[in-house]
Parts: sequence; structure tokens; C-alpha cells
Amino acid sequence: MFLAVDSLTKEYISGESKFLALDNVSFSVSKGEIAVILGPSGSGKSTLMNIIGGLERATSGSVQIDGKEIISLNSKELALYRRNYVGFVFQFYNLIPNLTVRENIEVCAHLGTDPLDIDFLIEKVGLNNHMHKYPSQLSGGQQQRVAIARALIKNPKLLLCDEPTGALDSKTSREVLELFEEIFS
Repeated sequence: MFLAVDSLTKEYISGESKFLALDNVSFSVSKGEIAVILGPSGSGKSTLMNIIGGLERATSGSVQIDGKEIISLNSKELALYRRNYVGFVFQFYNLIPNLTVRENIEVCAHLGTDPLDIDFLIEKVGLNNHMHKYPSQLSGGQQQRVAIARALIKNPKLLLCDEPTGALDSKTSREVLELFEEIFS
């Protein structure tokens, strides 16, 4: 298995209150496989992805990526893990406002050791005519496509997407999913 999650639990504590965001979650995903996590708002989907992506720490359990346990990694090791293994498409895009479309994507190209071609990605996500615009000059769907290209540019081994097609029309959503398949198969 490329990704193996075993008995993953995440508990948030605030004063006297405890909130169990994840309770003994286990699953696995093979290399090249696309997995979808469904559930209502507040059910822990983003928390799960943040733990797998090394952005949050689990209370207990195990997460292995390509045979490597990530739960016990220190902060420096987690930063290297995120840099070398993970691409993120965040729900709220997290684009850098004073960088153009092209520059937002290029920033992440320098993080990978084998980046994809930026012009290929810009064309694939349909932003050829917008590459010199800033995020504030783009629609929500265009910003989402920049976020997708930015996550893909470093050619990650693992792509984590939090509602990657939420702001896209059905045609563009289908094209994005086909692009994921093309890159990861």
C-alpha cells in the first residue's frame, strides 16, 4: 500500500471540553489510485487530510506513506515530507495575492526535484489567457485552477485535495479529474 492509515484518532481539547474529530479511522490506498472521502461538514475530512499531509498531529494511530511512518516525525522531518511527497489543493485556495497566476505556480515548482512543465499545466487547467493576472482579478473557478496547478507542479507522490472541484463547472471538473488521472497513472 502506498498510503496506510491505521486506528487514527484526533482529539481536540479546549479547557474542560473535548472534541473527537477522528475516531479510530483505518483505510489504505494503492499507488495510482484515486480515493474520495465523503462525509457531512464537520465530520473530520479536512482534519484527516491535514494529518496525512503533515500539517496537524494525530492524538494516536499510524499513517504510513510509501512504507514510512509520518506520525512520529519531528517538525523538520515533516517539512521535508511535505516538500518531497505532498501536493495540497486547499479548499480556500491560499494563493499569494501579490503574485500572478504564473508566479503562484512557479513558487511551488522550486520545491520539487522533478517538477512538471509549467506551460503544460497552465494550458491543461485553461489559464493561458490569465497567467499574468493576480488572484483578485480571477473568478473563484479560475483561482481554484491556479491552486490545482500549483499543487501539481512539483509532481508530488501524494496529492491531497479539499473540495478540488467545488468552485468549478461540471465540464472543468471533469477535465481536472482527467488531469489527475493523466499525471498519477
